[in-house]
Amino acid sequence: MIAILARYLPSNNRLERIWKIAQVDFQSRYYNDRLGLLWALIKPLFEAMLYYIAFKHIMNVTTPDFGVFLFGGIITWTVFSEGTISSILLLRSKAYLIENVQFNHIDLYFSHVSSVFFGYLFNLTSFIVVCFFLGHSLNWNILILPVVFTSLFLLTMALCLILSTLQPFLKDVTHLWDMVILTGFWVSAVIFDPQLIFEKAPWFSYLNPFIGILTNIRGIFIESIEISYYWLWYNLIFSAITFLIGIIVFKKFSGLALEKL
Repeated sequence: MIAILARYLPSNNRLERIWKIAQVDFQSRYYNDRLGLLWALIKPLFEAMLYYIAFKHIMNVTTPDFGVFLFGGIITWTVFSEGTISSILLLRSKAYLIENVQFNHIDLYFSHVSSVFFGYLFNLTSFIVVCFFLGHSLNWNILILPVVFTSLFLLTMALCLILSTLQPFLKDVTHLWDMVILTGFWVSAVIFDPQLIFEKAPWFSYLNPFIGILTNIRGIFIESIEISYYWLWYNLIFSAITFLIGIIVFKKFSGLALEKL
């Protein structure tokens, strides 16, 4: 839809510029490989298969519809982890654009996160097909998907802005964030029922919006999981506030960060 709209916009239009940079980033990530875009699906599918064998057949996890439950969690976590990790050196990798083209530098982040979400949409389509063949039909819950998407997009954008701005001042942020991502995978209900967190440590769900995001992503497509409208709107507000913080940090320190590159 954005591509179609961009065709009718002036050549100096901001939306078209964001789209073009995102398109180039996406193509450079997958199109030079023999399997291309399929790698966006193969990696999370392989991870889901490994965790399914380990938890379902070895540890005897009893979560209903555990296969699709796991796949939905992994593809959603992957877009967040890959988006934030690859953004840490974004200012350095796009320095040639910053030096030679006059534009709002925040557009680089919109393009970056958009390019990562293109792969997510491909995986989500595969996830929907799997759900359909397993007997999970779409219902009116699909209408809240844009709200969940917005929360995930804003949260990813916010951390991309903060991490890449910090990197020139704190070189170790790459390693620190790798540890945060590893920890986050195990405390965000990616591979286990989030009710365990809601019941035993409900306060943690307020600090980690990903728990609510995953709950509602699964609830939209898996009939055995209930939608939580409370977490839907809380996550949106949390992500929006975090996004504003990210913009403030970027606008205040990005100039100094660019000087340090």
